[in-house]
Amino acid sequence: SSTRDSASPHFLRDGQVFIIDRAAKANKLNCFFHSVFSPKENFIQQLNTESTSSTYTQLSEIQLTISEVAKNLKGLDPNKACGPDNIAGMLLVKTADAIAPSLCRLFNQSLSEGYVPLSWKRANITPVHKKDDPTLAMNYRPISLLCIISKVLERCIFNHCFPFFKSHIHNLQHGFIQGRSTVTQLLTVYHDMLDTLASGQEVDVIHLDFSKAFDKVSHNLLLNKLNGHGIGGPLLLSFSQVSTCNAGG
Repeated sequence: SSTRDSASPHFLRDGQVFIIDRAAKANKLNCFFHSVFSPKENFIQQLNTESTSSTYTQLSEIQLTISEVAKNLKGLDPNKACGPDNIAGMLLVKTADAIAPSLCRLFNQSLSEGYVPLSWKRANITPVHKKDDPTLAMNYRPISLLCIISKVLERCIFNHCFPFFKSHIHNLQHGFIQGRSTVTQLLTVYHDMLDTLASGQEVDVIHLDFSKAFDKVSHNLLLNKLNGHGIGGPLLLSFSQVSTCNAGG
């Protein structure tokens, strides 16, 4: 939420010890954030990027155009916080037409080789207080600020991949779907419940909440899911490359 305080806490507590030093607070938060992530896996060795047993149509390569790269550059929020490279969004927006050809060549080279430069995977981590006692590291979640250029590449890839995946997504999926949200999901559930009750039937609701699901989900599982739905070749290798490093700046 934009109303939540994303500033570094004035102090943290470790038992009866108060941590005030900035470096010590950063280390405490970093240790906690690291502890909730799944163990590192060797994605490249475990994945078969050459072929897949999937019965779906294959998508193994993406070729970007200068015009789409320029469009995504111009669509950036000029006030967006920059990542470890300190390249501001305003600069990218203002120079979009001039740098789009070079960036397009870099992006296509990266995608064809299935290699993502380390600098595009690094991120500045900002702790955001979620709830409860603000002096405990466990009550913070990490927000990653990647280099904006890498976010442009992500957007280009998304624009190519989403149409490919659209037919695979269940009609009742509301999360991360354009035009849908928690509101549309609640309205759908509410409508179905009223219809069911009106017909004289019972309604049973099961709510599942996975603790720190985003942090703990197996990246290798997600990559194999992509592979099973038709993503292969250099494109899958690119996804696995992104998952192997997200070093804090």
